[in-house]
Amino acid sequence: MDRLGELEKAFAAYSDSRDEAQAVGNLRAVAGAVNGLGNVLYDKGDLEGARKSYEDALRTARQVGAQRVISAVTANIGNVFYDQGRMLQARPYYQEALAMNRHMDNKRGMASDLGNLANVMQGIGDLTGAKKAEEEALQAFRAVGDRRGEASTLADLGSVLFDRGELASAKQKFEEALTLQQQIGFRRGRGVALLGLSAILEAEDRLPEARSNALEALALSKELKGDSDVAKSQWQLGKLALEQANAAEAEALAHDASEEFEREKSVGNECSSNALLGRALLAQGKLKEAQTAVDRSVALCQRGQYRAAGYQSEIAGAAVKFKAGEVEKPLNALKSIHTETLQSGYLGYELESRLLMGEMEISSGRIASGRARLARLERDAQSKDFGFIARKARTALIGGSIEF
Repeated sequence: MDRLGELEKAFAAYSDSRDEAQAVGNLRAVAGAVNGLGNVLYDKGDLEGARKSYEDALRTARQVGAQRVISAVTANIGNVFYDQGRMLQARPYYQEALAMNRHMDNKRGMASDLGNLANVMQGIGDLTGAKKAEEEALQAFRAVGDRRGEASTLADLGSVLFDRGELASAKQKFEEALTLQQQIGFRRGRGVALLGLSAILEAEDRLPEARSNALEALALSKELKGDSDVAKSQWQLGKLALEQANAAEAEALAHDASEEFEREKSVGNECSSNALLGRALLAQGKLKEAQTAVDRSVALCQRGQYRAAGYQSEIAGAAVKFKAGEVEKPLNALKSIHTETLQSGYLGYELESRLLMGEMEISSGRIASGRARLARLERDAQSKDFGFIARKARTALIGGSIEF
């Protein structure tokens, strides 16, 4: 950082001399170097240190009009805010970087910025905007022949389509991603796509196949020593274990995933893991421990702007409150989730909120209302290929055990 100050002084001294070009070149180089320092700090998890380095690099790059450096550093600042769960702060940086790269006709930079913007929009619940941005990013990566970027974007688009409840289209994108990843040897990306397909298979009520995909992703992540990817695989396996009535296994997997995400300061993922942990503890009758996990999940979600994780936290919280003897508060909470998910287009959570409402109504003696809700839900879920929720609704209708 001392070197940065020296070069800025040199630039001022040379501004009216024949050595101005050399000073400009030096400053452009140091801006790139300080951006590199920010990348090192970012990789080490020092997000605030990284942001300060990026801001120093941005200030210097702007002095000399180094447009490519400015666009890269601007996006990096957005990345810091994104990783902190501060989506609304990240968005203007990504938008600025995108505008600059459009002006320079830098398609590779545009593709990256569009992908970043799509992640933000998906995070805050703008699934229509996220879908549009991912599709444009995919075109840009293909235009420059970036096959790894294309593969990653196919998987990201699959994730957005899954959140929208478009299971067939989502599956197609994940399968296209897997084919391309196999061709180019992109093994980490393969793990991401396998987990995406696992989530779709789970929704379709093909739980053994979903578990097989998640186990393959876990093995690959362990081989590549990707701790974050291992934790994501553990989370998906924990979800499947809970749905297959193995709550103790789900608890252990959710706990391990939560610890890793806490170490990485991955707020959204830690929120999701604690929501799952609360559901697993609740299934074992550990009400007090479940409440603690859910409270932590809620607090984490309030720190960030991750809409999907927020739904998971709120649904888990409603289930715990109901088991603790409350009725109206959890039902009202689920009604609010249902209304919001209808507006935002998160079909899976919309269906899940209806399932829990129906089950709670039956359990609390509102049998006619609950049965009517579950009958409609079974038809709607089946028509959208959400076989798992359709089966659970059908089970509750014929008097099967009700679990939260």
